[in-house]
Parts: sequence; C-alpha cells; structure tokens
Amino acid sequence: MSVFILAVGIGLIFFYVVAQKTIDSSSQERMKTNVARQSEHLRTILNIHYLYLEGIAEKIAESNELMNEENKEVLTVFQKNTSLDRLALIDPEGNAYYDNGVEKNVSHRRYFKEGISGNRTLSDPLESSVDQETRVVLGVPVFHEDEVIGILCHQIFSFGIWQFFEFCSIDRVILTDVYIICIFAD
Repeated sequence: MSVFILAVGIGLIFFYVVAQKTIDSSSQERMKTNVARQSEHLRTILNIHYLYLEGIAEKIAESNELMNEENKEVLTVFQKNTSLDRLALIDPEGNAYYDNGVEKNVSHRRYFKEGISGNRTLSDPLESSVDQETRVVLGVPVFHEDEVIGILCHQIFSFGIWQFFEFCSIDRVILTDVYIICIFAD
C-alpha cells in the first residue's frame, strides 16, 4: 500500500513539474508573439504619423522662410481639420511656434536635438511646456535643398499612441529595427 501511495505521489509530482514547464513555455511563447505583434502595430502607427508629417514638412519647405505667416497658417489649418493634437514648427535655434500661437524655446529637448540633426524623432513621455499635459512628441526634419531648416513636430496626448504609453506606465521608448522597447518606471 505504501508503495502505491509513493508511486501516486511521485506520479503527481512528475505530472505537476511537466505540466508547469509546458504551461510556462506556452505562456512565454504566446507573450513573445503578442509583444511582437503589438510592436509591429505600434511601429506601423508611428510610421503613418511620420509619413504624414513629412508630407506637411515638404509643403512648408517650399517657401523661402520657415516661420512665415503662410507656414504658421498651415499648422493652424492642419490642427483644426485633422485629429492631430498639437503641431509645432521649430527653427534651428529651437524656437517653436505652435498651432495655437504659443511660442517657446525647446532647444534643450532631446527631440529637438535629434530632429535638427536630420533624424525622425520620438520623445520620451514629457510634460508639455505649452499646456503642462504629458505628451509624446514625434518630429521630422524640414529639409530645403538637402539642408535641415527646422523641425515639424506633432504632440500626441489623449488618443492614439499615448494611450498605449500611459496604460503601460512607460518611462522611456527606444525604437529598434525589430521592436519598440519600452522601459518601465519600476
């Protein structure tokens, strides 16, 4: 009888260990697949935003002067007639003109430094100096004859990508060729 109980006990322990490993392995694979899909989806959304901004930047670059009234009007019209939360046009010194008429210097921001270097940029979540709301800034350089003459930025707040960042309590976002890496506060 004791041999039977011992055999059943060993069988249960063996079953539990094997079942736990199988469940862990399956869960990890499912999680990797979901993260890869979500990363690709987020990358696609960001790319759509970048392409949209680059189209506007091309229009802005057609004029002789970056901060003229026509370009300021382009910002206002796009903000009013699209779902873009906040648009800004930034000159090479970091002076930003926002679609609501506010002017601020953002030369200390990482997204400005990356954008003025000729790169697309995505900021960490930050507090907007315009309205003190937490936002993520996407930016594209404005090129005129292969020279960066400014940056066009779009701040994302209450909808779209920011909901993902807010839900995950993300402190830092890093784009790679394969994944979007999110670094959490904890």
